[in-house]
Amino acid sequence: MTKSNYSREEMLAIVLGAAAIILMVFLLYNQFNAIKDGYAAIARERAFLNQTQASYQGLKQLESQAEKMQERLNELNKALPENPAEDLLINDISNIANATGSDLRQVQFAERVPQEKYMEMPVTIALTADYHGMIDLLDYMQNGPRALRIEEFTMSGDQTSPGIRANIMTTAFYTE
Repeated sequence: MTKSNYSREEMLAIVLGAAAIILMVFLLYNQFNAIKDGYAAIARERAFLNQTQASYQGLKQLESQAEKMQERLNELNKALPENPAEDLLINDISNIANATGSDLRQVQFAERVPQEKYMEMPVTIALTADYHGMIDLLDYMQNGPRALRIEEFTMSGDQTSPGIRANIMTTAFYTE
């Protein structure tokens, strides 16, 4: 039998030392993986934070445009109201006729024409105006707050009267 150079206590110390070193390496490995997972979680959170900040900036931009969008919606609702609003249309035409020095003689509504998502309301307007007043009235009808489509425009005049007599067939629109 050969005698070992190491005593039992020395051998136990070596084994325990080796086990301690293996345990420390295992703990360091776990700590390294935990740190790596932590950095990955931080990167995901940063990406989510950047996405949230971008969404927030988009919402702030929309908030700054909300007033303009509400004004535009009000304009569109006036252009295409939810009901015929004949009284408002007559009032608008009368006001622009007065403002242009025109003499509004008649506003007549015809039978409504249903369309898929809206109604068409034919309107015939008879008036007398001078040339510039007629141009201003037509411009208002084409570009005014209420959506109108001019279907037909006829005018006549004679040399004894300074005004032009006109019949304007238009179509107004509304939703139901």
